[in-house]
This record gives sequence, C-alpha cells and structure tokens, in this order.
Amino acid sequence: MSRHIGQRVPALDGVRGYAALAVAAMHLSVSFGLLPYSPLGNTGVTVFFVLSGYLISRMWQGRDRSTGSYSRFVRRRFVRLGPVVVALALIGGPLLVVFGGASAPAITRDAGLALLQLTAFASAVGSRPYPYLEPTWSLTVEWTFYLVFPLVLVLIHRSGMGNHVPRVLVGIGVTLYLVGLPMSFAAFYFLPVANLGVMFAGAALGAWHSERAEPLTCDRARTVMAMVTLGILALLPGYTISWSWKLAVMPAATLAALALIHGVAARDRATAVLGTRFLSSVGRGAYSLYLWHMPVMWLVWFNTQGANKWLQAAIACLGIAGVSTLSYRVLERPVLSTGHARSPSLWSRFEGSSGRASTSNARL
Repeated sequence: MSRHIGQRVPALDGVRGYAALAVAAMHLSVSFGLLPYSPLGNTGVTVFFVLSGYLISRMWQGRDRSTGSYSRFVRRRFVRLGPVVVALALIGGPLLVVFGGASAPAITRDAGLALLQLTAFASAVGSRPYPYLEPTWSLTVEWTFYLVFPLVLVLIHRSGMGNHVPRVLVGIGVTLYLVGLPMSFAAFYFLPVANLGVMFAGAALGAWHSERAEPLTCDRARTVMAMVTLGILALLPGYTISWSWKLAVMPAATLAALALIHGVAARDRATAVLGTRFLSSVGRGAYSLYLWHMPVMWLVWFNTQGANKWLQAAIACLGIAGVSTLSYRVLERPVLSTGHARSPSLWSRFEGSSGRASTSNARL
C-alpha cells in the first residue's frame, strides 16, 4: 500500500508530539517546583532536530537544486514559521510587560533577537533572554540548517560524491559534533555547531531512506529500546550545560531518535503508540505549543504566586492548551491548508512499498 502526496504519517507527528511534551513538561516542572530535580526534557529539542533534518533531507533528495528552488524553499519556510514568532514577539511581549512584570526595554531587545533568529547566539555568550523567549534559540539552529543544507547537497554532487550522500552527511554531522566539544558548555548547547551536527545525522538517515529501492526493515527490539531510552532520558535528573550532556545525553538522544524514526519509516508496529490521536494531534500543533508554553507559564506563575504549585501547574496546562491550539488554528493551519508552506518542486512521493513516509509531515 502506498502513501500519496499530502497524506500525513501520524506516527511522525507523534514523534514531534512527544518531543514538544517532553520540553513543556520539563519547563513546567522547573517553573512550579513539581519535582525535586530538573528533568532532562530538553532531549525533546534533540529529537526535533533529528526529525527536522530527516524530513528536510527527504524533501531535497533527487529534486531540482536550482537557485529558484532554493529561494522558494527559504521563502516558504519563512511563510510557514514566521507568523507564530511574530505573534510571540508582538503579542506575547506586551502581555509580559503589562501582566508579567517584565522590563519593556529587555523584552523589546529579546523580541528583536527572536525575530532576527539570533537568540541562540545571544544565549551562547551569556545574554539569556526572558524565559518566555528562550525556546526561540532552537530556531537559530533550524534556520542555519535550512540555509546551509541545500548548498551542501549541491557541493556534494558537484564534487562527484553524489553516490555517497548518506556517508558524507554522516561525516559532516560527526565533524560538527567534534568541533563543538571544545566549546564552552553554553556555546555547545545553543550554537548551530553540534546541534547542526544532530540535524545532519537526521539528514543522513533521510538520504539513506531515499536511496533504498527495497523495503525498509528494522529490529523491533531496537525500536522499543529507542522509545524507552527517550522516555528515560526525559525523566532523568541532569543539567544540559554540562559534560554529561556533551558526551552522553546528546549522543544517546540522537541515536535513539534516529532508531525511532527508522522504525516509523519501516512501519514497525511498536511505533503504533506514536500514531495515536492524542500524540499525533499534539504533534501537528507542536510548533505553537513549543513557542507559547513558556510565556503562558510565566504569566500564570507571576499572577498566582503563593498558590498551591499543583494548582498553578494545572492552570498553566489549561492555558497552554488553549493558547497553542488558537495559535495553530489561526496562524499555522491557514498556511498549511492553502499550501503556501509547501513547494511542488521539493515535494516527493514516499512509496509505501519501500517503507517510505510522506513528506507532508515536513510542513510542520
């Protein structure tokens, strides 16, 4: 059975949904002191990076790599991702000033960094933004990949290495990770260096899947282990700006995400849990959830100080669900439904007979 253009893969949405929930749960726990430690829900961002690299790679393999395609791709990425960031800066910022006790000059500066996709660079040098804008650091990494990856593909093919794209991408990913290791902890965590290596790892998997003519197969035990590993990592106590993150957590989360995505592409039954209505629905609106959960939590915390922490957390969850749903329906879904976020020149059909998944998920 084949999947047609425009048909979504619920399990891939579920992977994104898991990642968004892991990040939000970590911030919820830390903000309201729900746990006696800080869990490593940040691994959800690593999963985001791997999945994004995978999907963008599959969009580009075998497609037109002309200047026109590149400009259309960048423009449509902006149309797809820009509205939520603009709303976050122009609506979320003033709300934080009026109802959250934030400094107007500081919010203005941080909103400007977010709009210019520079939050990661500011964070890497110690100029951390208000918590409500912190998640935008990952967009710096994403945009660096969007701008660089198509050019890397062109260079690979022009250098005569077109028959070894997956291997070359793996080499680039490993090299970027190793280059990042000597950096400061903050630089390693925030900058598009090691994180870019994670995205290239996902891209390598996407390129390998695109090249295969035979059906994909996988070891179910490996898929289950990947799911368990990501679940454990998200709950473990830890600190992201540390040697343990550099040497153990990031590599483990990356490998687990790769194994999980491969399981989804190979239609491993173990990944059926990711395709449930709840997780896939969360995954479709994961971008809005990821960007809006922090400002909502900040506003709840600031205006309910002294209240029971579990009550605060419950109010925050309701607020996050409402705001992120509204953001998705008003700012994201209209673009997706009209097709402005997708490029026919980059669209490809992932044949079900070879275990390939639909690029429709790349619209998120």
